[in-house]
Amino acid sequence: MAGSLQAAAEIDDQELFKTSRLNYLGTVRIPLSAIHHHRAMLGNPRAISCSKVGRLKKIFHHEGCRRWDPKNYISALVEDTTFQVALRRSALNADSIRSTATTETIPQLHQDSGIRVQCLQGRHRIAAATEYLEGDDRWWMVKLFQQTADVRLQTQLEEEYENSVSYPDGEVFRKIRWYQQQNEKLLEGKWWARLTDCKQRGLRQVLRHPGLIKAFDKLLDFPGLWAHIPLGNFPRVLTVKCDEEIIHYLEHVYQAWTCFTCGRPSLQEAVDAATVEALQLRAPAASRRDRRWVSAAIQDKTIFPTVYNTQDRREIEAAILEFGHLVPSVDTLFKNLGYLEVCAKILKQEVLDPTPRMTVRQALVDSCSTIGREIPMETHEGQFVNYRARNSAQAHAMVVHQLWLFCMRHFPHLSNTAPKKERGKEVPCVEATNPVYRFQLATLAHHLGIRTSKVQKTLVDDPDREIASRILSHARPQLFYGLSQVLRETYIRNILVALPGRELRTTNPLGRPRLISESGESLERRYGRPYENAYKVDKSCMFLPNFTYEEEEQEGLGEDVSSFYVRREIFYSFFGLPRLGLQQPNQQEDDDPSHPPNVHSTTSSEKAASMPPQEPLESHQPEVPPDATSSNQPGTDENPTMMDDREEIDLRGRIMYLVQVWKQ
Repeated sequence: MAGSLQAAAEIDDQELFKTSRLNYLGTVRIPLSAIHHHRAMLGNPRAISCSKVGRLKKIFHHEGCRRWDPKNYISALVEDTTFQVALRRSALNADSIRSTATTETIPQLHQDSGIRVQCLQGRHRIAAATEYLEGDDRWWMVKLFQQTADVRLQTQLEEEYENSVSYPDGEVFRKIRWYQQQNEKLLEGKWWARLTDCKQRGLRQVLRHPGLIKAFDKLLDFPGLWAHIPLGNFPRVLTVKCDEEIIHYLEHVYQAWTCFTCGRPSLQEAVDAATVEALQLRAPAASRRDRRWVSAAIQDKTIFPTVYNTQDRREIEAAILEFGHLVPSVDTLFKNLGYLEVCAKILKQEVLDPTPRMTVRQALVDSCSTIGREIPMETHEGQFVNYRARNSAQAHAMVVHQLWLFCMRHFPHLSNTAPKKERGKEVPCVEATNPVYRFQLATLAHHLGIRTSKVQKTLVDDPDREIASRILSHARPQLFYGLSQVLRETYIRNILVALPGRELRTTNPLGRPRLISESGESLERRYGRPYENAYKVDKSCMFLPNFTYEEEEQEGLGEDVSSFYVRREIFYSFFGLPRLGLQQPNQQEDDDPSHPPNVHSTTSSEKAASMPPQEPLESHQPEVPPDATSSNQPGTDENPTMMDDREEIDLRGRIMYLVQVWKQ
């Protein structure tokens, strides 16, 4: 293998050497203003990095600008007619340019000669020199090649290692995929060599998943979308087991940027990293503030700076302003992936049995063994209406979406992850996993038709008993009190009696939450886990009816978007928004006009009938241990508001409350 690769490399190098000799025109000094950027074979080059330019300027200030050092020369292409005219105007000939061997004989082509070249590398050096040098001293040493030079030679010159800038992981990934499609093994290998062993392993793992790679390949025509792909985090893309959701997100990115560029390859090449970074997460069709920004950015060329045609820029602006979602990118995919990962972990730990070769979605669908077309749809906690799905695919999607939404509503209670910290406030406490929330998740999963051993086990176990045991362990640590097993069991039973019943409170419908707001969410709050205040406001709204697309209910423009708009858009990016027609509950199914209306309520007794039998909590009778007395035990009938008051009490609060009861 090594021998054949080396032989191929030798042949390739010899061909490039011959091609280089044939197309080499000579080395000359050229004004910086005559040096322009070459449009790369894979689209426009990366945006100029201000930090890189600043670093080079600092070097120039300390060491001077060493343009005569051969390793600082840059390579450029020149059109033959332009080159010949410039030579005549400078009283030079091609042989004298080509035969330069010493610094004294290297001539200079002045600006009035009409010279114009396209540099293949060294853009940051040229930008730094333009700011550092002054007057007639603004020139650089350039090795000229014919513009008709072989593409492989141009690629070789363009992709030479440069000390002035390093290549982002995403650009390396993009080059590798491009050359794999072109079956250019040697050029592909040069880009693999730029990656560490860890990043190579992560990328090779992803390359073995054709669905993911096909979705990434659709973005090859948009250079700027690849700038912020962290190859070091690529294993997360696989371990989260959410291939379908990630592919949906990438397709959403492709559709968005195809829309912005009007489906034209020339405009797709103009998508640079600076444009993507400036435009992502904005909501141009909903936020007046974002619309004003987009129009100003088009006007001053903050975005799409290499598109010069006025009509093209107007079409781009119109397309962006009509886009009805948060602007997505590959960068926002990875920013939101952590949020998806938290919820996926909950589903894998609490609902799904081990299925190594299945994605989360596949495992959930596979567990719906008894699903029909009548799907319970949760409208508030524990309150359902039945919806008649059009087909099994929609029925499965409704089950999957509702379980994901439960995890998004309650992730702080089911994982070791808290909402994001609000500015100026304390970091939110990371809560221990609450068995009551685990029980409610299992209850919902069972009601939706999920049948797994984990769900069955959770439903059989008594979450209140686990809570009671935790309370006792905090209030009477075994290390200090040494309670016997019999006494401990007696206390646990008394705590169970003190807890209110498990009947869920009813909630009156509040209507669909607002998507626009006058204050709104800033860009840094539009991705990932919700911030603490936004989480508290939005969790009561995160039910499937609020995540459907109802065209007649679309809101108009507001000054900015609400926090719920952000939650809705993150959900849409991964899952899409189903069209259920919830505003027309009496509409008959097209394929079955004799069927009853597609939406009707589910009573509490119907839900209870679908659950496995359990021992009611009311069967626990209080027992008084020999060394403690108990009186005035609170009951749910005596204080009907106690459930609401105690919902906000944490575990320590419950302990103190019960201790006070025992002291009475």
